[in-house]
Amino acid sequence: MFRSFRISAGIAFQTLRANVFHTMLSTLGMVIGVAALVSILALGDGMEKFGREQVSGTTNFQTIVASPLTRQEIDGVWIAKDHPPVLTESDLSSLNQAMSGRAKLMLQTNLSGMMTLQGDTLRKPALVVAFAGDLTIKEAKLAHGRLFSPEELAQKEAVIILSDFLAKKLSGAKNTERLLSRKIVFNNKTMRVVGILAADEKDETPRAAMPMHMLDSTELHAKPPQLMVTASHVEEVPALKTTMEQYFDARVAGGKAGFEIITNEARVEQISEGILLFKIVMGLITGIAILVGGIGVMNVLLMSVTERTREIGIRKASGANRRDISLQFLTEALAISLTGSLAGFVLGMALTLGVTPIIRSLTKIPFYAAFDYRSLVVVVIVAILVGIIFGVYPARKAARLTPVEAIRHE
Repeated sequence: MFRSFRISAGIAFQTLRANVFHTMLSTLGMVIGVAALVSILALGDGMEKFGREQVSGTTNFQTIVASPLTRQEIDGVWIAKDHPPVLTESDLSSLNQAMSGRAKLMLQTNLSGMMTLQGDTLRKPALVVAFAGDLTIKEAKLAHGRLFSPEELAQKEAVIILSDFLAKKLSGAKNTERLLSRKIVFNNKTMRVVGILAADEKDETPRAAMPMHMLDSTELHAKPPQLMVTASHVEEVPALKTTMEQYFDARVAGGKAGFEIITNEARVEQISEGILLFKIVMGLITGIAILVGGIGVMNVLLMSVTERTREIGIRKASGANRRDISLQFLTEALAISLTGSLAGFVLGMALTLGVTPIIRSLTKIPFYAAFDYRSLVVVVIVAILVGIIFGVYPARKAARLTPVEAIRHE
């Protein structure tokens, strides 16, 4: 069988080379159709990549937030829980091991109260975030000083970082750097200032950040911290969420039912589904061009059967059977289809590379096409299907000719 196919393939390509112009016309429809299909796939993949990058840049789609439920509904009335789930730094360490370093983890809870410089009488309201874990999850730009050092966290030192807005309120001056190393009193806790955040004109809330080890169990019970997990890649979010839920069920009172777990993976899927719909619709439209190309291949083969009727008769008289004749014309159909498809693939990539700079120039958007090896696989599959589907009828027509009728054909 393989030997027959190899011989048929050799004859098919000889026939195509002998009629170059004829072959070019017969493959033109396939070239245009496949070029359009490749362009649609490449542009669609580029749109999906660009969309993911833009969405990830504006909203953190890689973050999972687990917030303890502090209330429960009883007979239609929401009642505060006596013992809401409270995550600790020990839980944070265990979860980090369970996730094998695939994500950054942080516990945080918000406290409010009055803050003052030690030795001063001026008191200002402040919203303080107490945290444990990786503070880099929160984007923080420092104007002065630094973030908490590992030694300060390990030794449970009393340190705090102020926002520029709060620092100005406390100091009463624009030069907030002079607050570094000063002592701050907040809710009867005295802490040393180690950093001042950069000014943010959009945020005029008096904020500060301190380590969670400054809180006692009573304060943690009153304000149970929420867990933030930031995955390295969006694709890892479902697996990390499952790991988190399994940990809650095994190690935390009340299990995962005691938490509200929020992710944005559904919105990422919406983007992917929208792009997939675009590629399917446009693929169906370009499929019409491929269909026209397939009809052209069939038409050319039917003409070839008519032109080579005597040749078919001589081959049959020489011992060729129906299968040999069918295989010959099917192979020619595949050769025409593959040649046109590969030429269309090259043309489609060239067109896409030529179009994307125009798109960037007109829109001022950093958009690039994304080429995937799967596009080439799709092209090959399309070529084979078109060759087989539109080559069957001409092949059967040629195979059904009787030797006497074929040889007598004028």
